[in-house]
Amino acid sequence: TSPEVEKEMKLKGKLSLNKLMHNDRLMILFSLVAAIAIWAVIINGQSQEDTRIISNVPVSVTLTNQTAQDNGLRVINTGTGQRTVKVKVKGRRWQLVGLTTDDIVARAQTGDILTPGEKTVLITVEKSDPNAAFEIEAETYEPITIFCDYWVDNREFPIHVSANRVTVSDTEKYRLGTPTVDTETQTLTLSGPKSIVDKIAEIRAVVEKEETISKSTVYNAEIQAFDSDGNKIEDLVKCDVDKKTVTITVPVLEHRTVNFTYSLKNVPPALTANPNFVTLSPSSIELWAPGDVIDERANTLQNLGIFDFDNMTTEDSSMVIPLALDQSVMVEDGTTAVEVRFDIQEYTSRTLDMTLILNQTLTILNAPADREISIPKPSLTGIRLFGPASVLDFLDPMNLMVTVDMAGVTASGPSRYEARVTVKNRSDIWTYYGEDKHGYELYITVN
Repeated sequence: TSPEVEKEMKLKGKLSLNKLMHNDRLMILFSLVAAIAIWAVIINGQSQEDTRIISNVPVSVTLTNQTAQDNGLRVINTGTGQRTVKVKVKGRRWQLVGLTTDDIVARAQTGDILTPGEKTVLITVEKSDPNAAFEIEAETYEPITIFCDYWVDNREFPIHVSANRVTVSDTEKYRLGTPTVDTETQTLTLSGPKSIVDKIAEIRAVVEKEETISKSTVYNAEIQAFDSDGNKIEDLVKCDVDKKTVTITVPVLEHRTVNFTYSLKNVPPALTANPNFVTLSPSSIELWAPGDVIDERANTLQNLGIFDFDNMTTEDSSMVIPLALDQSVMVEDGTTAVEVRFDIQEYTSRTLDMTLILNQTLTILNAPADREISIPKPSLTGIRLFGPASVLDFLDPMNLMVTVDMAGVTASGPSRYEARVTVKNRSDIWTYYGEDKHGYELYITVN
């Protein structure tokens, strides 16, 4: 080529390079590619190693000794949560970038543990994948303390209630009753370390809230354990329980005075004439019960029942009547029963047999009209009488009178009747017929 052509081509080349150098987009792209290339060279260089801290690597704490496992020994959860360690790793930067806690395994070394108690163990750390392209800087870490024990399953405890911080607004008008647990949650089933379970003397549902109340109130109470000295067992967190709280009711009680009453039946008139014939001990109680049931409870407790001398002997001269008390009520002095005494201790008994003679020793009331009656066996045996010995000793069967009431009889044939026995001209003697009976059996035939 001619010198002029070569000169022109050089000029065009300079112009084209100058134009490229001033193309902003092209230069940005070029710079980015160059930076990546330089970074790759640096990162992958033999001398470009780095370190990194992997935090919160969980520590596996399990017993590895087979003998300990076979004996039922186990590591007990201390309630402090998952143990973790920080692990320092080293390697090329690109190898460390994506590492997580899954790439590292930390274990407590428990192979030597064979007995219960607190144990100090080392933690060792290794790679999850032995072939992974990074290194762990330290393989042994500071020791930790763990707790081992034998496990007790499904021990059952009754739940007691403590509501010591709850009070009533007016102590003269109101009183706190016995707090009660919901009927479906009166026991706690607990599993846990033997050394802890064996210390538990009582399980309580404790109302922590401090409050003044004037009516029965429901609370959510926390389950707590106490030893025989009344000290709270904080280690209950190491146990598995079927419930941590229960619903309890703290009742507020109102007051009533209950004067006991009773009824007498078939008592000889001479006995009831004695002003000291019946003695009650106590004769009344001071009752506390929830306001919505106190009147009903008072009425129920007030009546001691019927004392029927048809069914009483001198052995019944003193009776103890239990009071129908439940957890909803309280008696001022703790009385749970009433003693009823009858002034018949000096009385005695005598047993007689007698022959029945119509209109002499036998009276028939309301006999069916225009019907003929007969008595197949006109006698009574084993008649048991109670009264003063001075009278009974001289009684003759002819002094007895038997009465039978045939009211309402229409059918023919033999029927069984109650024959009641009295002593002529005596008001201080009664006849005992047996438990729940009110006469001796006597068969009368109607024709």
